[in-house]
Amino acid sequence: MRNTPTTGVLSTTNVHYLAAGVGPPVVLLHGLAAFKEIWWSTIVALSGSFHAVAFDWPGHGSSPVTDDYDFDAFAQLAAASCAALALGPITLVGHSMGGNIAVRLALTHPELVERLVLVAPALDARHLRQGRRHADRPPYDERAFRLLGRMLWPVALYGRRVPHNHRGGLFRPAARRFHYASRMQPRVLHQYSLALWRSSLGELLRTIKQPTLLLGGARDPLVAPQQLREAALLMPHAELRIVPGWLHNPMDERPAEFQAILLEYLQRTHAPAT
Repeated sequence: MRNTPTTGVLSTTNVHYLAAGVGPPVVLLHGLAAFKEIWWSTIVALSGSFHAVAFDWPGHGSSPVTDDYDFDAFAQLAAASCAALALGPITLVGHSMGGNIAVRLALTHPELVERLVLVAPALDARHLRQGRRHADRPPYDERAFRLLGRMLWPVALYGRRVPHNHRGGLFRPAARRFHYASRMQPRVLHQYSLALWRSSLGELLRTIKQPTLLLGGARDPLVAPQQLREAALLMPHAELRIVPGWLHNPMDERPAEFQAILLEYLQRTHAPAT
């Protein structure tokens, strides 16, 4: 039986979340300028066998802005939020920036994180396609984020009408993402970008003990497949899968395919209790 996700807020961490289902817990961490509802259809698909929970990072979606833009601090925030919901041990799914934070949480709280799924993870900004030309700093400053928001406001306005549970594609899901991104402060976007550029994981990947699925798209315009191949060589228990045709947001652009791969991995590595 699949459930409609419900929203909540944690009084201890002030983090807003989306949840559905009963069973082994799966926690989903979104990327920069995204939102917990980007996992909506994933949560619905998982809810028949798992308890799926997605958080909004500070300054994203419904969660309030923070003054501390540090990925290690965000990992501790996620750990505290899991504790507040009595979750654990968990399967941790992190997308893009959320993948970087997921690794930090797995390293600092191995008793909490049972396995990892890293979707187009931004593990090292220097390996991103933009990082090749901007090795020392992100390519966009606060002014650029403000200008981009003004240019894309008609798309964002349309994105308000795109439902959370859709069939994928390119324009409509992107419009929905632009709508959520347009609600963010340019200062917050810039601070997160700076944090990403100073948060390379490097050799720390060698110390990950959890089984890990590295999942990405062959046509990803942000995270190059080669980055995933290099990460898989470093991580002791990594399984690599690069999917032809996928871009950067497969849970939003190709939801049915993404859900099938995620469910197969979860059921193969952790059969839900009956």
